[in-house]
Amino acid sequence: MAAATTARRHGKFYFDEPETLIFEACDFHDHDTFLFCSHSDCAEFFRDMLSLGSEKRLEGSSDSVPIVLTDVHLADGDYPEITAKEFELALSVMYPEVLIKNPHKSSAEWCKVLDVAQRWQSPLLRDTAITHLAKSDLHASMRLAISTKYDVPEWLPDVLPELCLQRSFPSEDIALLPPSLIVPFFSAREEFRNDLVSRVSKHAMCSKTSCAWSATERGRICGHLRKSLSYTSDLGKRDHSSITEAFQGFLRNPPSCHYCTLGCQDMLSACAEFGRSLVRERCFPKNKKRKRNSSGRDLGP
Repeated sequence: MAAATTARRHGKFYFDEPETLIFEACDFHDHDTFLFCSHSDCAEFFRDMLSLGSEKRLEGSSDSVPIVLTDVHLADGDYPEITAKEFELALSVMYPEVLIKNPHKSSAEWCKVLDVAQRWQSPLLRDTAITHLAKSDLHASMRLAISTKYDVPEWLPDVLPELCLQRSFPSEDIALLPPSLIVPFFSAREEFRNDLVSRVSKHAMCSKTSCAWSATERGRICGHLRKSLSYTSDLGKRDHSSITEAFQGFLRNPPSCHYCTLGCQDMLSACAEFGRSLVRERCFPKNKKRKRNSSGRDLGP
């Protein structure tokens, strides 16, 4: 498993402790007491990983005889090689900040930490990564992918409503949907689009005398939208994003009054919230708030 090798010392994770591990020709000299301590939920992983060199007691005792790690073998199968960067990210989460400065991590880096946690079977690393990713600005499609790959179903009630509003729904995203949610999701999405078309078609501008669109021009914005979206037959194929863009473009030229702008924004916001609520109701009926009487007794949905 090990052989004498030349590797650069890691600038952060090189301590005067006995276990020397090599990842991608990068020398990690880490605390064996930390790697095996009872509070580390990775302890079993590291015991299995480092015991592979137990026949040679000197292995890992110095830089000249390190434990060289490539593919890691666990009970349930083989995992790809752990890179030096992935190992560094994992250690930066595992080590307390009193020992290691833990700089801000990007969403991509937290995704790598989550992937390492999956391979190491580490609940602590997993929970930490998921907590940080939940607060990030990841796109709904990426959240769906993470939810499916790493089994994070609690994200779906917030992810699917946002996917309902997006411009398109690629086939790769459809493949990530849980089978039980495909029919209710697309049923809700279709109803949402019909509601959007209905709201746009009925929308009329204000009748303020100071408004550029007077009472005699009611419905003019709808005519513009139909024209810009290739008439009514194509309007039903459009999503919330494209219609919102068309509204905003029209409101800027010619300049609209304050009341017209607020009216359009309110209409689009109400439509978006209807779509989100519809998806939650169809796909996650168990999450629906239940009625209670004044004493707190459950009266059912």
